[in-house]
Amino acid sequence: MLKIATDSCSNFTIAEARELGIELIPLTIVFGTESYLDEVEISKEEFYRRLVSEKKLPKTSQPSPQYFDDLFTKARKNNDDVLLVTLSARLSGTYETAVQAKKRIGYDRVCVYDSELVGECMKYLVSEAIRYRESPLAEIKEKLDELRKRIRVYAVIDTLEYLHRGGRLSRSVAMIGALLNIKPVATMKDGAVSVVGRQRGVMKACAYIRDLVNEDGIDENYPVFYGYALDNTNCRMLIGKISAHPELDAERAKNLSPVIGCHIGPNCAYIMYVKKGE
Repeated sequence: MLKIATDSCSNFTIAEARELGIELIPLTIVFGTESYLDEVEISKEEFYRRLVSEKKLPKTSQPSPQYFDDLFTKARKNNDDVLLVTLSARLSGTYETAVQAKKRIGYDRVCVYDSELVGECMKYLVSEAIRYRESPLAEIKEKLDELRKRIRVYAVIDTLEYLHRGGRLSRSVAMIGALLNIKPVATMKDGAVSVVGRQRGVMKACAYIRDLVNEDGIDENYPVFYGYALDNTNCRMLIGKISAHPELDAERAKNLSPVIGCHIGPNCAYIMYVKKGE
Protein backbone atom coordinates (compact mmCIF):
# COMPACT_ATOMS: atom_id res chain seq x y z
CA MET A 1 0.00 0.00 0.00
CA LEU A 2 1.14 3.56 -0.73
CA LYS A 3 1.19 6.02 2.15
CA ILE A 4 1.03 9.67 1.03
CA ALA A 5 2.21 12.51 3.25
CA THR A 6 2.82 16.24 2.93
CA ASP A 7 3.66 19.15 5.20
CA SER A 8 1.30 21.84 6.43
CA CYS A 9 2.56 24.44 3.95
CA SER A 10 0.28 22.63 1.49
CA ASN A 11 -2.67 24.38 3.16
CA PHE A 12 -4.59 21.15 3.71
CA THR A 13 -6.65 21.32 6.86
CA ILE A 14 -6.46 18.45 9.32
CA ALA A 15 -10.02 17.47 8.33
CA GLU A 16 -9.17 17.46 4.62
CA ALA A 17 -6.08 15.34 5.20
CA ARG A 18 -8.06 12.87 7.28
CA GLU A 19 -10.77 12.61 4.62
CA LEU A 20 -8.19 11.97 1.89
CA GLY A 21 -6.26 9.49 3.98
CA ILE A 22 -2.99 11.38 3.88
CA GLU A 23 -0.51 12.21 6.63
CA LEU A 24 -0.23 15.95 7.38
CA ILE A 25 3.07 16.90 9.01
CA PRO A 26 3.01 20.29 10.78
CA LEU A 27 5.70 22.90 10.48
CA THR A 28 6.38 25.13 13.48
CA ILE A 29 5.49 28.81 13.92
CA VAL A 30 7.58 30.74 16.47
CA PHE A 31 6.53 34.02 18.11
CA GLY A 32 9.37 35.03 20.41
CA THR A 33 9.72 32.20 22.92
CA GLU A 34 6.36 30.61 22.01
CA SER A 35 6.21 27.78 19.48
CA TYR A 36 3.08 26.45 17.79
CA LEU A 37 2.46 23.53 15.46
CA ASP A 38 0.94 24.88 12.26
CA GLU A 39 -2.71 23.79 11.79
CA VAL A 40 -2.60 21.98 15.15
CA GLU A 41 -1.93 24.61 17.83
CA ILE A 42 -2.54 27.87 15.97
CA SER A 43 -5.12 28.79 13.34
CA LYS A 44 -4.33 30.91 10.32
CA GLU A 45 -6.66 33.63 11.58
CA GLU A 46 -4.87 33.82 14.93
CA PHE A 47 -1.47 33.77 13.21
CA TYR A 48 -2.29 36.77 11.02
CA ARG A 49 -3.79 38.71 13.92
CA ARG A 50 -0.53 38.28 15.80
CA LEU A 51 1.57 38.96 12.71
CA VAL A 52 0.21 42.49 12.37
CA SER A 53 0.04 43.26 16.10
CA GLU A 54 3.48 42.11 17.29
CA LYS A 55 6.63 44.11 16.66
CA LYS A 56 8.94 41.15 16.19
CA LEU A 57 8.57 39.10 13.03
CA PRO A 58 7.67 35.45 13.70
CA LYS A 59 9.86 32.64 12.46
CA THR A 60 9.06 29.26 11.01
CA SER A 61 10.92 26.01 11.38
CA GLN A 62 10.81 22.62 9.72
CA PRO A 63 9.08 19.65 11.32
CA SER A 64 10.84 17.61 13.95
CA PRO A 65 12.88 14.74 12.43
CA GLN A 66 10.87 12.43 14.69
CA TYR A 67 7.81 12.86 12.44
CA PHE A 68 9.73 11.42 9.50
CA ASP A 69 11.42 8.71 11.56
CA ASP A 70 8.02 7.52 12.81
CA LEU A 71 6.42 7.69 9.34
CA PHE A 72 9.19 5.71 7.63
CA THR A 73 9.59 3.21 10.47
CA LYS A 74 5.88 2.42 10.46
CA ALA A 75 5.92 2.03 6.66
CA ARG A 76 8.82 -0.41 6.86
CA LYS A 77 7.02 -2.41 9.54
CA ASN A 78 3.86 -2.60 7.39
CA ASN A 79 5.76 -3.14 4.13
CA ASP A 80 4.25 0.05 2.64
CA ASP A 81 5.61 2.49 0.08
CA VAL A 82 5.78 6.16 1.09
CA LEU A 83 5.48 9.32 -0.99
CA LEU A 84 6.26 12.49 0.93
CA VAL A 85 5.63 15.79 -0.91
CA THR A 86 7.47 18.71 0.72
CA LEU A 87 7.47 22.44 0.17
CA SER A 88 10.33 23.75 -1.93
CA ALA A 89 13.75 22.66 -0.68
CA ARG A 90 15.06 26.15 -1.51
CA LEU A 91 12.69 27.69 1.04
CA SER A 92 12.87 25.18 3.88
CA GLY A 93 15.04 22.43 5.31
CA THR A 94 12.04 20.08 5.44
CA TYR A 95 13.07 18.16 2.32
CA GLU A 96 16.64 17.59 3.51
CA THR A 97 15.50 16.59 7.00
CA ALA A 98 13.21 13.96 5.45
CA VAL A 99 16.01 12.69 3.18
CA GLN A 100 18.29 12.28 6.18
CA ALA A 101 15.52 10.42 8.03
CA LYS A 102 15.15 8.04 5.08
CA LYS A 103 18.88 7.29 5.24
CA ARG A 104 18.76 6.90 9.01
CA ILE A 105 15.84 4.46 8.91
CA GLY A 106 17.37 2.63 5.94
CA TYR A 107 14.15 2.04 4.03
CA ASP A 108 14.42 2.39 0.24
CA ARG A 109 10.70 2.30 -0.54
CA VAL A 110 10.37 5.96 0.35
CA CYS A 111 10.21 8.82 -2.19
CA VAL A 112 10.88 12.25 -0.69
CA TYR A 113 9.57 14.57 -3.39
CA ASP A 114 10.61 18.22 -3.60
CA SER A 115 7.54 20.01 -4.93
CA GLU A 116 9.62 23.12 -5.73
CA LEU A 117 6.38 24.90 -4.83
CA VAL A 118 4.32 26.18 -1.90
CA GLY A 119 0.74 26.30 -0.68
CA GLU A 120 -2.09 24.81 -2.69
CA CYS A 121 0.33 24.19 -5.57
CA MET A 122 1.40 21.20 -3.49
CA LYS A 123 -2.22 20.04 -3.39
CA TYR A 124 -2.15 19.42 -7.13
CA LEU A 125 0.75 17.02 -6.68
CA VAL A 126 -0.78 15.25 -3.69
CA SER A 127 -4.12 14.87 -5.51
CA GLU A 128 -2.34 13.48 -8.56
CA ALA A 129 -0.56 10.94 -6.35
CA ILE A 130 -3.89 9.91 -4.84
CA ARG A 131 -5.33 9.50 -8.32
CA TYR A 132 -2.54 7.12 -9.32
CA ARG A 133 -1.83 5.57 -5.92
CA GLU A 134 -2.28 2.02 -7.25
CA SER A 135 0.60 2.55 -9.70
CA PRO A 136 4.25 1.80 -8.92
CA LEU A 137 5.99 4.59 -6.99
CA ALA A 138 8.40 5.33 -9.86
CA GLU A 139 5.48 5.86 -12.25
CA ILE A 140 3.73 8.18 -9.79
CA LYS A 141 6.90 10.26 -9.54
CA GLU A 142 6.96 10.60 -13.34
CA LYS A 143 3.34 11.80 -13.27
CA LEU A 144 4.24 14.41 -10.65
CA ASP A 145 7.26 15.57 -12.64
CA GLU A 146 5.07 16.19 -15.68
CA LEU A 147 2.35 17.97 -13.74
CA ARG A 148 4.80 20.14 -11.79
CA LYS A 149 5.97 21.76 -15.02
CA ARG A 150 2.46 23.16 -15.59
CA ILE A 151 1.62 24.41 -12.09
CA ARG A 152 1.55 28.19 -11.78
CA VAL A 153 1.21 30.66 -8.91
CA TYR A 154 1.05 34.46 -9.06
CA ALA A 155 0.66 36.74 -6.06
CA VAL A 156 0.23 40.46 -5.50
CA ILE A 157 2.34 41.56 -2.53
CA ASP A 158 0.48 44.42 -0.86
CA THR A 159 3.18 45.70 1.49
CA LEU A 160 6.98 45.70 1.31
CA GLU A 161 7.31 46.12 5.07
CA TYR A 162 7.56 42.42 5.85
CA LEU A 163 10.13 41.77 3.13
CA HIS A 164 12.17 44.55 4.73
CA ARG A 165 11.70 43.22 8.26
CA GLY A 166 12.77 39.78 7.07
CA GLY A 167 15.98 41.18 5.60
CA ARG A 168 14.97 40.77 1.94
CA LEU A 169 14.66 44.49 1.16
CA SER A 170 16.46 47.57 2.42
CA ARG A 171 14.48 50.18 4.37
CA SER A 172 15.00 52.75 1.59
CA VAL A 173 13.63 50.44 -1.12
CA ALA A 174 10.63 49.55 1.05
CA MET A 175 9.90 53.23 1.75
CA ILE A 176 10.19 54.27 -1.90
CA GLY A 177 7.96 51.37 -2.92
CA ALA A 178 5.35 52.43 -0.37
CA LEU A 179 5.46 56.07 -1.49
CA LEU A 180 5.01 55.10 -5.14
CA ASN A 181 2.36 52.47 -4.31
CA ILE A 182 4.46 49.78 -6.00
CA LYS A 183 2.95 46.28 -5.82
CA PRO A 184 5.32 43.45 -6.80
CA VAL A 185 3.89 40.40 -8.56
CA ALA A 186 5.64 37.24 -7.41
CA THR A 187 5.78 33.67 -8.65
CA MET A 188 7.73 30.48 -7.98
CA LYS A 189 10.60 29.74 -10.36
CA ASP A 190 13.04 26.85 -9.95
CA GLY A 191 11.89 26.39 -6.37
CA ALA A 192 12.40 30.00 -5.26
CA VAL A 193 10.28 33.14 -5.07
CA SER A 194 10.80 35.39 -8.07
CA VAL A 195 9.35 38.82 -8.92
CA VAL A 196 7.93 38.88 -12.45
CA GLY A 197 6.50 42.39 -12.46
CA ARG A 198 5.93 45.61 -10.53
CA GLN A 199 2.77 47.65 -10.92
CA ARG A 200 1.43 50.92 -9.53
CA GLY A 201 -1.45 49.83 -7.33
CA VAL A 202 -3.29 46.62 -6.65
CA MET A 203 -5.76 47.02 -9.52
CA LYS A 204 -2.99 47.18 -12.14
CA ALA A 205 -1.17 44.29 -10.47
CA CYS A 206 -4.33 42.16 -10.64
CA ALA A 207 -4.80 43.07 -14.30
CA TYR A 208 -1.18 42.11 -14.95
CA ILE A 209 -1.79 38.68 -13.40
CA ARG A 210 -4.98 38.29 -15.43
CA ASP A 211 -2.96 38.80 -18.61
CA LEU A 212 -0.41 36.20 -17.53
CA VAL A 213 -3.18 33.70 -16.78
CA ASN A 214 -4.92 34.36 -20.10
CA GLU A 215 -1.65 33.81 -21.93
CA ASP A 216 -1.23 30.40 -20.25
CA GLY A 217 -4.80 29.22 -20.33
CA ILE A 218 -6.17 27.21 -17.40
CA ASP A 219 -6.49 23.43 -17.54
CA GLU A 220 -10.08 22.96 -16.37
CA ASN A 221 -9.36 19.39 -15.31
CA TYR A 222 -7.82 20.86 -12.17
CA PRO A 223 -9.28 23.32 -9.64
CA VAL A 224 -8.18 26.94 -9.42
CA PHE A 225 -7.13 28.12 -5.97
CA TYR A 226 -7.41 31.75 -4.85
CA GLY A 227 -6.24 33.05 -1.51
CA TYR A 228 -5.19 35.94 0.66
CA ALA A 229 -3.50 36.83 3.93
CA LEU A 230 -5.69 38.24 6.71
CA ASP A 231 -7.91 40.48 4.57
CA ASN A 232 -9.55 39.23 1.36
CA THR A 233 -10.24 42.63 -0.25
CA ASN A 234 -7.39 42.39 -2.76
CA CYS A 235 -8.19 38.74 -3.36
CA ARG A 236 -11.74 39.66 -4.34
CA MET A 237 -10.32 42.19 -6.78
CA LEU A 238 -8.06 39.54 -8.33
CA ILE A 239 -10.93 37.06 -8.54
CA GLY A 240 -13.08 39.70 -10.21
CA LYS A 241 -10.47 40.12 -12.93
CA ILE A 242 -10.20 36.40 -13.72
CA SER A 243 -13.04 34.23 -12.47
CA ALA A 244 -16.26 33.43 -14.30
CA HIS A 245 -17.83 32.70 -10.87
CA PRO A 246 -16.43 35.41 -8.60
CA GLU A 247 -18.75 34.99 -5.62
CA LEU A 248 -18.23 31.24 -5.48
CA ASP A 249 -14.45 31.54 -5.80
CA ALA A 250 -14.34 34.29 -3.18
CA GLU A 251 -16.22 32.04 -0.78
CA ARG A 252 -13.74 29.22 -1.40
CA ALA A 253 -10.62 31.38 -1.03
CA LYS A 254 -8.34 30.58 1.90
CA ASN A 255 -5.79 32.30 4.06
CA LEU A 256 -2.24 31.80 2.81
CA SER A 257 -0.09 29.31 4.71
CA PRO A 258 1.63 31.09 7.65
CA VAL A 259 4.95 29.59 6.53
CA ILE A 260 4.82 31.92 3.51
CA GLY A 261 2.65 34.66 5.01
CA CYS A 262 5.21 35.60 7.64
CA HIS A 263 7.58 36.67 4.85
CA ILE A 264 5.23 38.61 2.56
CA GLY A 265 2.83 40.02 5.12
CA PRO A 266 -0.92 40.66 5.16
CA ASN A 267 -3.36 41.55 2.40
CA CYS A 268 -1.63 39.72 -0.43
CA ALA A 269 -3.77 38.01 -3.08
CA TYR A 270 -2.86 34.97 -5.13
CA ILE A 271 -4.03 32.52 -7.76
CA MET A 272 -2.77 28.97 -8.27
CA TYR A 273 -3.72 26.91 -11.31
CA VAL A 274 -2.52 24.32 -13.81
CA LYS A 275 -1.53 25.63 -17.21
CA LYS A 276 -3.08 24.05 -20.28
CA GLY A 277 -0.99 21.30 -21.85
CA GLU A 278 0.77 21.79 -25.13
